[in-house]
Parts: sequence; structure tokens; C-alpha cells
Amino acid sequence: RLMRRTGSAQKMILDMLRRQKNASGIVYAGSRDGAEKLARQLSAEGFKADAYHAGLPAKVRDERLHDFLADRTKIMVATIAFGMGINKPDVRFVIHADPPSSLEAYWQEVGRAGRDGKPASGVCLYSSTDLGWSLRRLSMRENETGTDLSVQKQKALDFFRFVHNPECRRKGVRRYFGDVAGD
Repeated sequence: RLMRRTGSAQKMILDMLRRQKNASGIVYAGSRDGAEKLARQLSAEGFKADAYHAGLPAKVRDERLHDFLADRTKIMVATIAFGMGINKPDVRFVIHADPPSSLEAYWQEVGRAGRDGKPASGVCLYSSTDLGWSLRRLSMRENETGTDLSVQKQKALDFFRFVHNPECRRKGVRRYFGDVAGD
């Protein structure tokens, strides 16, 4: 489900989490700092939450992953560094506090919920300013590295086109990935 961010993303996330108090889930944040801050805020509200990102020492990442898999940490607030190889079947929700960089990333990350076949949810919060922020970030990285990031910019544009398209989400995803048989 895609939800237009109205007001504070933190408040929207807290409202969602309060409805599923003991559920296990992942909240994706767009930056390391964002993941750290949100994990602290959730913990202050009584949730068993921790941050996970590439800036943490490997030992800390391993400990946090182990705690999440063992249900000592219920909510992992993470950047895209979290996910590959994560096999926790009872993830009940995936929330994107910030929109992902592409439809591929969104689909892969939201697919981490409900692997046990039980009901799960995926929510992506977005606002009208997110596309501009995403493109500026890519341009800054392009200027710093001298690397052409036009493919990543196009993927960002495609994702936001998907977000703003009123058609059935499943149809939009299938079309994006080239499966038009169900249309």
C-alpha cells in the first residue's frame, strides 16, 4: 500500500506499529542517520527496535541481525544494507519511511514480509517532494564520482510514476517487469 505522507512520518509509523504491537517487521529509512534516529524514537515509545546500516561495524550488524532473527528485536529500522539473505518468515510488515530508489528495490524489500504465508503488509510513505530529493541526491553523487547515473535517475522517475498512477498496483508492477499477460 502506498500512502501519501501527511505530517510526520514518525507519527504515521507509530500509529501503524501500535496496531500490531508485538509483530516483527522492517522499517526502511533512506539514510543511516534516519535509521538511527527512527530506531531511537521507536525504542523511546516502548518498541523493541534497533538500527541496521552499512556504517555499523560488522560485529554490531551481526549481533543486531541475530537479535532480530531470534525475536529479541522486533523491529529493524534499516537502510538498503539490510535484506539480502535475510530469511525471517514471520515478518508481518515492511514499512518504507522514505521511498526506495526504484520499483525493483521496493518489490524486493516489501517481499520480505509474510514469507510464512500468513497475512502481512507493506506500506510505502511518500510525499510530493521525494522525487526532487531523490534526483538531487543522485546528481550530487554523480558530481562527486563522475559516474553517469542516468539509469538510476530513470528508475527513480519510473518508481514515482508508479506511485502516482491510480491503476491497480499489481498491474503496474507486472507491466513494469514486462508481464502484460494479466492485463
